[in-house]
Amino acid sequence: MWKRLPTWLKGGIIGSITLVLLYPFFFISNIFPDSLFLNICQAIYFPGLLVAYLIYPTNPFGPTPILWHFFAIPFVILQGFIIGALIGWIVGKIKFRK
Repeated sequence: MWKRLPTWLKGGIIGSITLVLLYPFFFISNIFPDSLFLNICQAIYFPGLLVAYLIYPTNPFGPTPILWHFFAIPFVILQGFIIGALIGWIVGKIKFRK
């Protein structure tokens, strides 16, 4: 079944799973405030967390950080799907060029 899926859909699924699995490292990166790892994590998760913050404006590192981050997970999944689908679409265009 996996082989019959279009490349953009495969990319979206892989992108979503990857960002969700890497999401705990975003918490770990906050331990080291001036690290390159924190900067990379913030750049990766910025769009998804920005949408979550616009809908539910609160300090993600304030009194209810765990609840806020659980609220942000669907937006992170959506962000991963969009990025993965774009990469998959480009790969599909290159791979199946006529």
